[in-house]
Amino acid sequence: MTTILGINGSTLRDGLFRRFGGMHNAAACLLVDGELKAFVEEERFVHIKQFGGFPAHSIRYCLESQRLSIEEVDHVAYGWMNIPGLVWNRLSTYVRNGLAFKTEYPLGVLTIDALELVAGGLKSAFKEHIGPYVPPITCIHHHRCHAASSFRCSGFDEATLINFDGAGETTATYIGHGRENEIETLREIEVPHSLGRAYSEFTEYLGFVRNNDEYKVMGLASYGEPEFDLSGIIRDTADGYALDPKYFYRYSIPQGRFRVDRLEGLCGPRRVDDDAPIDQRHKNIAASIQKRLEDVSRHLVESAVSQTGSRNLCLAGGVALNCKNNGEILQSGLIDEMFVQPVANDAGVALGAALELNARLGHETKWRMEHTYYGPEHADEAIVEALEKAGLEYERSSEIEAETAAELAAGKIVGWFQGRMEAGPRALGNRSILGNPRIPGMDDKVNEVIKFREAWRPFCPSMLDEAKDDYLVNAKESPFMILTFEIEPERREEVPSIVHVDGTARPQTVKRDVNPRYWTLIDRFRAETGTPVLMNTSFNIKGDTIVNTPDDAIRTFLGTGMDVLVMGDFTVRRPG
Repeated sequence: MTTILGINGSTLRDGLFRRFGGMHNAAACLLVDGELKAFVEEERFVHIKQFGGFPAHSIRYCLESQRLSIEEVDHVAYGWMNIPGLVWNRLSTYVRNGLAFKTEYPLGVLTIDALELVAGGLKSAFKEHIGPYVPPITCIHHHRCHAASSFRCSGFDEATLINFDGAGETTATYIGHGRENEIETLREIEVPHSLGRAYSEFTEYLGFVRNNDEYKVMGLASYGEPEFDLSGIIRDTADGYALDPKYFYRYSIPQGRFRVDRLEGLCGPRRVDDDAPIDQRHKNIAASIQKRLEDVSRHLVESAVSQTGSRNLCLAGGVALNCKNNGEILQSGLIDEMFVQPVANDAGVALGAALELNARLGHETKWRMEHTYYGPEHADEAIVEALEKAGLEYERSSEIEAETAAELAAGKIVGWFQGRMEAGPRALGNRSILGNPRIPGMDDKVNEVIKFREAWRPFCPSMLDEAKDDYLVNAKESPFMILTFEIEPERREEVPSIVHVDGTARPQTVKRDVNPRYWTLIDRFRAETGTPVLMNTSFNIKGDTIVNTPDDAIRTFLGTGMDVLVMGDFTVRRPG
C-alpha cells in the first residue's frame, strides 16, 4: 500500500502573507494506492476564509478518516518549489524582468533536503502540530500541481492544459500537454504578466477584497456594459498576453495595500470600500475587466489548442473559478470537451501535488472526478448530541427527502446538511441552503435574511442531470457549478430565482449514482411542483466559511432567517 499526503499551506505567519496577497487556501488530501480518500480545506476548521497557514486540522482529519497514523504515510507532496514569500514568490521575477530565469528545475522535483528553508519550516510544523515523525517530503512546481489536479482527474487520455492564477513561484499562466500518464510543459507566462493579478487589481479598485471577492466582480459584470477599453494595459501577444506593469504590482507598505491610482487615471475614482454605493460606472468597469479576461482567455485557448492538436481542455488555477469565462470558452467552438478542476484554487494544489508524485513514483494516475464529497461526515449520534445541546426540538423521519421537498414547495428556506462535506468553494448538495426557484423574489429574500449579502448576487440551480437539456442551452454535464449556461428562454419564467440578469446560470447537474439523497430530494420536489430544479447556495453567511460540523450548522440556522434545518434524517422547524 502506498499512502501520499498532499498539502498546501504556509509554515510562516498567515497574517504576513495575507497582508501582501500571498499564500491562501491551505488544504490536505490523502491518496491510498492512487485513490483519493480524503480532501478538505483548513478554513472549514478555523473559520477564516481562504486561510493560508499550516493545514494541521486538515492533515489530522485525513489521517483519522482512514484510521492511519503519520508513521504510516509514505510520502508528503508539497505544491511549491520554494517558500512562497513576498520577494521570491511575488516580486522576484518582476524585479528581474528580462533576465533568463527558468522556473522548471531539473526533473521538475526536488526533495526537501535540497531546500533547507522549506525543509525547516515544514518539518518544524509537522513536529509541532502532527507528531515527531515526519515522512519524506517532495516539493513540486506549483503550476505543475495545478495541471495535474485537472488532467489527472479529467478522465481524458489526451488534453490541452491551461492554468491561470495570480502566480506560482514565478509563473502566472501555464500551458501544457497531457498524454496518458505524462504531462509536458510547453510554455509559461511569468509575473508580472498575470491575469489573476490583473483581475484582483480591479477587484480592489472596485472596493472589494482582492484574492477573495473576485466572484463579486464576475457577478456585478452582468449588470454593466464593457465601455472601458483595457486592451492597452492587458494586450494580446502572438502566443498569449502581456500586462503593462505600471498599472499593476504597486504596493504601498504604509497603507498596507496595493495601489490602484493608475487605474483611477484610466477609469475614474476608485470605490473606497465594500460599503460604498455601486453606480453604473462601477458595473461597466466590472463588465470591462470580465470582457477582457474572456477575450484573452479565448486567445490563449486558440493558441494552445493549435500547439497541442487536442480539443480536450483542462483548466485549473484561481482564475478557472470564473464560471462565466469557463462558459464562454466551452461555447466558443475552439474545443470539444472540457474539464475544470472544481477545486481550481490553491487548495487544489494539495491534490495535484499528491497525484503528480504518485505518477512520478511510476503508478498509473488518471481517473474521472465526479464529485468533491471527501470531507468530514457526522454520525446520527453526533447530530442528536448537537441538537440536544442547543435545546432544539427535532423530529426523525424515514421519508426525509419527501418531507423536505414539501417544505421547499411551500416556500420554506431549508438548511441541508448531509454526508461528507464538499471540498472547494461550491456547495454541491451536502452543505447547502435550498429554496424554491419557482417563487419570484426567493433569491432576494435569501440574500437579505439568510446570507446578509449584496442584493445583486446570483444563486445557482441544482437540477436532475436528466433534465439539463430542457433547461440549459447547449447543455453539458456540469456537476461542479463551474460553468455558465444560458437558461432556455421558455424556462426563465418558471425558475426566476436562479436566472441571472443576463439570462444565464451556473448549474449543478446531479446524477443519482453520485449523490442519491440529493438527487432524490430534487426528484421529490419535481413530483410536488413539476420542476426538477432547486435554488442552491452554500450553507454559510457572508464572511464565514461553509459549515463543517452540526454545531456550525445550528449556529448558522439560529443566526439567520432559515425556516427549516435538516441534518441527516433529523428536522428542526423554526417556531411559528
